[in-house]
Amino acid sequence: MWIRCGPYGKQWEEREVISQTPDWLESRFIFYDENKNLIRGKVKDCLDTTKLGYVYQDIDVPWLKAKLTPRLQRVVAMSFGSGAALVAESSKTTKFPVVLDSSVSTMVKRPKKSWKEREKEEEEVLVIECIEFERELGVKFDVYINDKDDVVGGPSKADFAGSFVSVAHKDKHKYKKMKTNLRLGINELLKNLGAKDDEHVLVTLVPKFGKGHVTVGGITIEFHK
Repeated sequence: MWIRCGPYGKQWEEREVISQTPDWLESRFIFYDENKNLIRGKVKDCLDTTKLGYVYQDIDVPWLKAKLTPRLQRVVAMSFGSGAALVAESSKTTKFPVVLDSSVSTMVKRPKKSWKEREKEEEEVLVIECIEFERELGVKFDVYINDKDDVVGGPSKADFAGSFVSVAHKDKHKYKKMKTNLRLGINELLKNLGAKDDEHVLVTLVPKFGKGHVTVGGITIEFHK
């Protein structure tokens, strides 16, 4: 596992996301070494790389905190209040439910709460509600915030919020259709876009697979602790 995952260890250390839960740290596992000897170990023994016989080079990792540059130009849209980070002439609304046979964009109102409170206490979450599709079909769509319609996007773009993916299930099931929701944390994304104080955001859904076979019931924004 460390041959595969070791390079990510420095990222975990830098971001301080390694759990310190005693139950996890004291978890035991057993494996065989190259001489077929049975070895017992604990999770905590693998977290200190010096015990594993190597250390990371002590150098800066500039890409770790790099921010993507938004592709859109900010404009003031009178119908949505001052400081709205929108694509020019993008006062779009969409009536839901909607079938994703092509890209769909709509303005979504954010809950009223000061950014300082949101940042300190809760994660702002974009909720794509009532996603419905045939269980036997593979589907995928990407989600963007304040994106330009005429530019090809992707995960490397600052306005990319995430994707919904479901592989085809050919097994027999009494319910042929699947219905679920997608939740995406957007605090950091809004910061990168300079949209943390905007009252509305423009959300765009771009179908990749299964065009015309996915229905979306609505889009909202809420807070999660």
